[in-house]
Order: sequence, then structure tokens, then C-alpha cells
Amino acid sequence: MKCQSCTKRAATVHYTEISDNKESREIHLCEDCYNQQKPGGSADILGLISGAFSGAGRPADDPGALTCPNCGLTYAAFRQRGRLGCPQCWETFSEPLTALLEKIHNGGTRHVGKSPFGDGPEGGASTAADRSAEREIVALRRKLTDAIKGENYELAASLRDALKQAEERAADARAEARADAARSRGPASGGTETSP
Repeated sequence: MKCQSCTKRAATVHYTEISDNKESREIHLCEDCYNQQKPGGSADILGLISGAFSGAGRPADDPGALTCPNCGLTYAAFRQRGRLGCPQCWETFSEPLTALLEKIHNGGTRHVGKSPFGDGPEGGASTAADRSAEREIVALRRKLTDAIKGENYELAASLRDALKQAEERAADARAEARADAARSRGPASGGTETSP
């Protein structure tokens, strides 16, 4: 990427300018042009980086005063905007972000994967047996596609039948799991009960 100012040298300094009306603009400059232009109102990038290594900008008691040494974004500004400024922000704001993610995700901060149609008996594949059945269905679909492409129609017909049976078994298992979950919850709240 070339410098946006001189268009002669490679851009080595990259930063985001945020205007008073909350609009951001990415700036890409070579080191010489950056030293000549120094962005107005922004702290010196080298000063910010050296401050990060000395522990500056990371007060433990007030997360709102934290400042990212790379892009200059404060935690308070992140809370207003809802967006981080750069990858370094994740490290700089790790403690308050962890607390925020725990609050948003009911105590969980670790990604555990995605389950089709939800996460549990009511929503989709979540048990090992459910995931195994889903993998079997996916494998059968791939084999069926390959058999059709290879014009092996006898194999395709048997794979089609096996796929249909596997899908029916998976659907029956999901329906049974939903019924079990509904029975374990008891009557739905807000419904009307009839007395004998």
C-alpha cells in the first residue's frame, strides 16, 4: 500500500482518525510524511507504544480511562461507539471486555461451536449422537452427489434410500428429544388448565 500523501513510498504508519461527528477515516502514510504531518489532536504513536510497555494507559481501577496504545481508542469511546479500533484493543481492554462478554453471554466467554437449528434438545444437534447422525447425513449427501456426477445411478439410488432413512431417524430423535424436554418442563406457563 502506498502513502496517501506522497504516493511514492510504502505506507508504514496506519491509523484511524475519528472526527467530532463520530465518523472515522483510515490514514496510511510513509514514515516521512507522518513525521511532517503529525495528525492534529492525536497523541504521538511512538509515545503511545512506549507507554504501553511501561504500563501507562492501563489503570486497573477505572476501565473507562484505558487507552489502546495502537489506535488511541479509549474504553469509554468504545462503550459509546460499540466498536473496537484495532486488534490491539482486544488485549488492552481484555479485563473489561471479558466482564462485558460474560454479562452478555450469561457467564460464557469461550466459543463452543455452532449447532444447527439451535443449541440443545429443542433446537438441534447438541449431543454426540445428534452430531454423529448429522455427520452421517452430510457424508451420505456428498457420496450421493459424487455418484450422480459419476453417473453411477444404482449406487445413487441406494445412497438416496440410505439418506432418506438417516434423515428420518434424525428427525424422529429430535422429535423425541423435544417431547422429553417438554415433559420435563411440565405444563406451559400462561396456558389454561382445566379442572376435573
